[in-house]
Amino acid sequence: EIKKNGLYKDLKSLLNSGIVSGDLLEYFWGAEHFEFLMDLMQEALLLSEWKFCDTNAHTNERKAAQYLVPSMLPNGRIIPGALSEQFSEFDFDFTETYLPTGVFQRLVCLCIGHSCRKETTMLPILYQKAAYIWFGTASVIIQLQEDRISFRLGEDKSLLPAKLLVLIISMFSKINEDAMHGRLKWKIYFDSCRIPYEVAKAKMLEPWFGENRNVPTIENKNIDLNSFFENF
Repeated sequence: EIKKNGLYKDLKSLLNSGIVSGDLLEYFWGAEHFEFLMDLMQEALLLSEWKFCDTNAHTNERKAAQYLVPSMLPNGRIIPGALSEQFSEFDFDFTETYLPTGVFQRLVCLCIGHSCRKETTMLPILYQKAAYIWFGTASVIIQLQEDRISFRLGEDKSLLPAKLLVLIISMFSKINEDAMHGRLKWKIYFDSCRIPYEVAKAKMLEPWFGENRNVPTIENKNIDLNSFFENF
């Protein structure tokens, strides 16, 4: 039936790379439910627009567009050495409570939504527990490690580390408020020696804090995705 409707390639794309067409979603959901379920999936951060291909970037037709479904991404890992030795790193630690299933996938949705709005952004490399994403020319590797999510920012500092930190904190806060009912609890650590956030801030640890690193906190509670991304 899917082949008869010309959707076999769309199905293979979903199963192999987590990228799904609006046409296939309409086939699964039915035309009468398409708009409602699309809004629901995007608001729940279970699906994100995929605007990295030329034919998709300029369409306003939701059924003609493509979308990322992170829960359908393949297994894999980022090759060691993908970033140079000159990188900055931090991680969000959930070990005092737990990291619910779906948080990493929702984070990927938000990162992709922000990435595809940037000019000169490269195509991301995405797996179930790892992501290599560009925000313009700046890159970050994100990895899920049991109850921790780590971030490594490449040597291109066109995206200031302080701004990336605020961006990621705002994304986690949005996930917490919109999808987790405020139940997420985390601690932030910097560098390989795992310096706690409070200590790093008190010592004005570079490149995250300092006289020229004051980046305002972004309001993210109960706002739609377009407004959220426009804040950045």
